[in-house]
Amino acid sequence: MNKINNLGHHARSLFAARMMAFAFQFLIPVILVRIFTVEDYGVYRQIITFSLIFPSLFSFGIEHGLYYFYPTTKNTTQKNNAVVLSLFLLFLFAAIFFILFSIFDSLIFSLWDDVRTVSIYSLPISLYVFFIIPALLLENLFIVEQNSKRVFFYTIINGFFRFAIIILVAFLVRDLKLQIWAIVFFEGARAVFVFFYVRLKYYTNFDFLEAINIKLQLKYSAPLGIGIAIGSFGARMESYMLLLFLSPAQFAIYSIANFRLPYAGLLFGALANVAMVRISEYSILNKFKESCLLWHKVIINQAAIIFPSVFYFIFMAPSFVEFLFTAKYMESLPYFQIILLAPLAQVFSGGIILRSFNFTNYTLRIKIAVFVIAIISSYVMVKNYGLLGASISGVFTFYTTVLLEIIVAARILKLKFKESLPFNKLFIILVISVITAIPLYYLNILPYVNIIKLGFSAVIYFSTTIFIFHQLHYIDLNPILKYLILMKAKIVKNR
Repeated sequence: MNKINNLGHHARSLFAARMMAFAFQFLIPVILVRIFTVEDYGVYRQIITFSLIFPSLFSFGIEHGLYYFYPTTKNTTQKNNAVVLSLFLLFLFAAIFFILFSIFDSLIFSLWDDVRTVSIYSLPISLYVFFIIPALLLENLFIVEQNSKRVFFYTIINGFFRFAIIILVAFLVRDLKLQIWAIVFFEGARAVFVFFYVRLKYYTNFDFLEAINIKLQLKYSAPLGIGIAIGSFGARMESYMLLLFLSPAQFAIYSIANFRLPYAGLLFGALANVAMVRISEYSILNKFKESCLLWHKVIINQAAIIFPSVFYFIFMAPSFVEFLFTAKYMESLPYFQIILLAPLAQVFSGGIILRSFNFTNYTLRIKIAVFVIAIISSYVMVKNYGLLGASISGVFTFYTTVLLEIIVAARILKLKFKESLPFNKLFIILVISVITAIPLYYLNILPYVNIIKLGFSAVIYFSTTIFIFHQLHYIDLNPILKYLILMKAKIVKNR
């Protein structure tokens, strides 16, 4: 129980930090849509979306391998070697990408109708990806070190400086190319930081380059990494099809619709990544029951936050989109509401069982199957139905991935499908979230300023659902309440 409580402390710390960083990330598109035209913002989003194809393809999942090797390796030298080797491989793969992209960039850019518009960004795109790949290691390393304070401050500082650099350049120069270079500079700084952090803390000698170490890393990480890359590519296939078929202005509309719930991914990372460290330890001892209990705990904690959030934003979407992105992006409203359904499936987190039990080959098979499905569905849907087809295809692909992961996770834990998920608790959370959201429809149509409607409805709805879920023990507010009481006592004492 102490271990699970400790896990909860790390998860809450990481989630709190990511929520603060999200506040900065959240403001970036809100500000940029007011600075750039719809066309320019569409080009900006096209460049970022295109660039993010490559980090997962060329990292081969090396950064995720830490969740297996770090907690299961007891020898300090071997642990150090695993970290240093991870960074070395990431820099190596980044260099390979840079060389290949420099050779084949003209061929890649020929896929666009307006080649000239995109091709001028060839160098910043290649450098952007080159720096991102090794920087992927940093937060994952802090998490497996189980240093909550370091993760907390790094995540917030990282989010703040990214926001500050992007917005400062946007206000001062209002030039799209310089905007891209600003992001390149930021990722370069992160890459330099992770290099010196690992060099000073973990570097011993060149033992990490032994063939057996490289073989072990790649044997675990390569199937996982290829699976993640294919899965990421498949999950965003509709966006890549939009790059081919639609104009930058239409892509800008979809990028706003695809806003989703960014903190759903933050919550998943905070709980799932921290839980993986503990489940990996259980896997070595074949503790299937303990692994299942912890997995279900993660699911319930996520559902208690994500389910109400999804229904809140579905009902309040008109006020939300107009307030944040102005009336010129209201065309994105129906697509925004459709895409919001995806996080409902994200709470199941079946992938953490596959990764913790080193069943990464199954992850790869699932991703390949979904990848094929995504290519077919997104091509047909986007080509024939445009933005609507992209929205439906994206959600369908996501649900297919989650379902297959749950089926395999149940087999690993030797569970029947009806035992694989806490269905009763999930149903209760779903019913409560929907019923308490119904009044939001009437609040949304009231003739008040959007910010007032959003603020008032959020306070009423989330305070109600959180209180109910706390009483049902689906979430635990006691650590937060104790922290607030402690802070109040310190303030009173200082007076």
